[in-house]
Amino acid sequence: MISIEPKVSKDENGNTQSVTLSAKEWNQILEELEELDDIRAFDQAVAEDSKSIPFEKAIAQIEQIETE
Repeated sequence: MISIEPKVSKDENGNTQSVTLSAKEWNQILEELEELDDIRAFDQAVAEDSKSIPFEKAIAQIEQIETE
């Protein structure tokens, strides 16, 4: 779990106007989001009961697509 300490700016009515994070905190959030995206993609693949293929074959297919 990441630990962040955002700086929150509010207007005179107490409504949040902006949130400021350090670059380190922002990068931590981006890394967490990328990991979450990977987890979701994995979960979707499992839910779709996708047919598994060997890693080498997958790489060959990706390389073929890239050269087209």
